[in-house]
Amino acid sequence: MAESTYKVGYKRPPLETRFKPGMSGNPTGKRKRRRSLSEQLDRILAEKLSVTEGGIAKRMNREEVFLRQTVTRAIAGDRQFGKLLIDYLSRRQESAPEESTSATDEFLVSELVSILTASKPE
Repeated sequence: MAESTYKVGYKRPPLETRFKPGMSGNPTGKRKRRRSLSEQLDRILAEKLSVTEGGIAKRMNREEVFLRQTVTRAIAGDRQFGKLLIDYLSRRQESAPEESTSATDEFLVSELVSILTASKPE
């Protein structure tokens, strides 16, 4: 078809403005959605760190490091970390599915609560 006889109109764009073969109509693509605060926190907590524990270098994620430090400080008698740990454990038990909570888990939580509450100076 010669250019001189080509009519521009409805569903007939000018030849110069048509997409070229292999060229996308949206070269930058769809924008990525913004991550929520909980997704960002999950990503940060999943990052791996090198930690020396008992003279041995280990790699563990930030969440595990945080929980280990919290448990260690709570058992050492730091009441603020004890309360934080008890709150975390009770929330975790409430949100866990019924079948995943075992009698052993409940026993361990109750023992930990009794140890932490017994260490309170009165």
